[in-house]
Amino acid sequence: MKYFGYVLITHGSRPRGSLQGCSAAKRQIENLKLFWERHNLQVGPYVFDYARKIEGLSALPNLKHALDVVNGKNGRLIIDDCRRIFAHCSKNLRVGLFKEMAEYGEHFADLRTGRQLANLSNVDRAILLNAMSPISFQLEPSSQKQRPLEERQRQTRKAAAVSRIIRTKNANAKARELADLKESLRKDDRSVSAKIVAEKANEQGITTTRGGEWSANSVRRALKRIEGATK
Repeated sequence: MKYFGYVLITHGSRPRGSLQGCSAAKRQIENLKLFWERHNLQVGPYVFDYARKIEGLSALPNLKHALDVVNGKNGRLIIDDCRRIFAHCSKNLRVGLFKEMAEYGEHFADLRTGRQLANLSNVDRAILLNAMSPISFQLEPSSQKQRPLEERQRQTRKAAAVSRIIRTKNANAKARELADLKESLRKDDRSVSAKIVAEKANEQGITTTRGGEWSANSVRRALKRIEGATK
């Protein structure tokens, strides 16, 4: 299988021809090189785009072309951290961008999760859809010694705790957004049904934490979260 590296430049000067001397690409290239060395892979060519604002896959023409190439040749395109792409995309456009990229999910992977896009967990997908700039990620060199079981378990518990915090934070933010929407729809002190709130939220492009559409039941659960927090 042929591997290619992808680098996204979102700040600084636009590279001319190559990435040599580009400070904005330095960390990404170091991460990719470490990956090549760790897995004893032949270093493939680096593909890069320069984009300060991303509204869809069309804003990243070199990424789109590279994905078409690896898709046709059963290759794989590697980015160090896929959050770099979504952090510079407007939140209301991120679900659409994810769907575009998901068509190449078997051939696009990132080093942060160690997974192909097609195999991301719901938590990883939520992290992508809520990514915020600046993105900082450094691939750590592999240790020659196996970490003790107790340390590995501690790291697993820590990662799970961070994941719960992120999910809770995102869920609370969505609930507040729905509560504000419900209040704006209220007229003459009459109640607004969860079904109406769900319909309006979907019309306005307000997605769930997983990027999906709202239903009356999911709206009720979200609003109940806010009610419980204010008691």
